[in-house]
Amino acid sequence: MDKKSTSQSDMFILFLLIVLFPLGLILMWTQNSFTKGVRIFFSTFGTVLFLSLVNFAVMNFDDDSNLNEYVDTQSTVVEDTEEVVDQDQDVESEEPAVEEIEEEVTEENSEQLTRDNSTALETDLNSGKFIVGEDVPPGRYVITGSNSGNFFIKGDLPVNEILDPSQDYGVKSVTTQLVEGFDIEISGINQVNFKPAVTEKKNELTPGYWQVGLDIASGRYDVTPSGSGNFFIYSDNGNGVNEILDESGEFGIQKYSLNIDDGDIIYISGIKNVKFTER
Repeated sequence: MDKKSTSQSDMFILFLLIVLFPLGLILMWTQNSFTKGVRIFFSTFGTVLFLSLVNFAVMNFDDDSNLNEYVDTQSTVVEDTEEVVDQDQDVESEEPAVEEIEEEVTEENSEQLTRDNSTALETDLNSGKFIVGEDVPPGRYVITGSNSGNFFIKGDLPVNEILDPSQDYGVKSVTTQLVEGFDIEISGINQVNFKPAVTEKKNELTPGYWQVGLDIASGRYDVTPSGSGNFFIYSDNGNGVNEILDESGEFGIQKYSLNIDDGDIIYISGIKNVKFTER
């Protein structure tokens, strides 16, 4: 086969790897396209990415009721403003009482979102299958592995990651909420550490689930990745995002501009970290 035909064949296989990954993968190996190192890269990185997307489709995480349950476990939102207005209209002759109610609402509005992580307890697990509430207490955790291997959480907040302290083949940590009854599966890792997470606002987020208003301030940002992976925002305010971010720009976008509001949920998978720069 001449060089021109080989180049055209490689471009066709590259196209299939992007739009129809399984077929592209088979043809890449049977046709000996690219160098062996490139074939290994596409096989490992592409398979992880493909399985992650399939996992999210199966889990149907976009179900609104599941997202609302998650927000309820972490936040307390002020919902009594309309009741206070009604009371103001009904008690015009009792101005002092109305003023007291308005002061209480003002105090509540100043701390709309809160997170109680008192149930979390640092725990170590070996490889195997476990249940939240039996083997590890419910709570929000930063999860790390002693060596490289697979880590899964099955429930309303699914996780499918390769934990790797070196970050050569996976991510260093996952931060997420463990709800009682969730299933955890660990494979190929000697020890996984679950450390209670500290809630603080920051502009650089690592893999896991994060809530706007608690873990990052609301606003408009430019988002840029370190590494490559999936980036999602689940929102009731029209801020939803589903993108592949890639620092090199070869397999995804290098920057994304967005708005996020209090209560929005950010999910990051496969990326070392994501930086949010205010616009």
